[in-house]
Amino acid sequence: MTQPNQIDDGDKLFLRAGPRQAGRPDRFLSYVLHRGVPNADLTVFFAHGGGGNKHQWRNQWQHLKGRGVRLVAWDALGHGESVQPRDRDSYSAAAQLGDFLEVLDRFGTRRNLIVAHSFGTRLTLAALQHLHPLGEIDRLSGAVLLGAPSPTQSLAAGGLTAVPAFILEWMRDSIAERFNRLAWHPEADPTLVAYEHGLTARNRLFTLKALVSQAPAIEPTALRHLNLPIEIVAGDSDGLTPPNHAHELQSLLPNARVHVLERCGHQLMLERPDQVNDIIDAALS
Repeated sequence: MTQPNQIDDGDKLFLRAGPRQAGRPDRFLSYVLHRGVPNADLTVFFAHGGGGNKHQWRNQWQHLKGRGVRLVAWDALGHGESVQPRDRDSYSAAAQLGDFLEVLDRFGTRRNLIVAHSFGTRLTLAALQHLHPLGEIDRLSGAVLLGAPSPTQSLAAGGLTAVPAFILEWMRDSIAERFNRLAWHPEADPTLVAYEHGLTARNRLFTLKALVSQAPAIEPTALRHLNLPIEIVAGDSDGLTPPNHAHELQSLLPNARVHVLERCGHQLMLERPDQVNDIIDAALS
């Protein structure tokens, strides 16, 4: 049964990502596709963050679907309705990047815009620095990066990634409480916070640890060659990826702008959907 506030008006399908491997579960990714007008030549891709899901883009989806562009949102491996392998190697940096590139390749059109959040911004930057030397960067019109972590700090250094997964599960309630305190502005709608918490409760902390501890590396020198327009959006009250991370990333990109949204935490597309939609509209223009 469709839950409230989900994307429910597109083609819901599964994509097989990556080659078949003996002894490994198939890499089926759940995605939703809005086809736009016939022969639409612009596609907007929505990449969620670690522990997130494709339905977190519901406000942007509803806003854009009337504009004639194609829209694609998907659940990363181990998230939402995608398969959830229980082996660490399934979430290697190469596998994460391969899934991301497979989605872009399968659904890309003449022009493409990536809208990404949190860990999804790390994958986006990794994909861009991979595509640039191959001469394939021209397929992308730009990117909108929300709540981007620092490009120079390792996501796997210490912290919860050093704790065994079974202990993390014992700590789930305290981890969730700390996340909510850091990720949401104090004035965020309690109903929204509770709804999103209910969705993330399905995610296994093993998956999040495997993702973060094996995140694709970002090369600062490679970022300087990415001349496509990039909009970086931060919340002024974000306790996970504060605005200084956005400004640090901007300093490494030749054609980037920073937008700091007031009275907003880490969940920008949910807390300030209208402002995020305006930034995406500007990027599409």
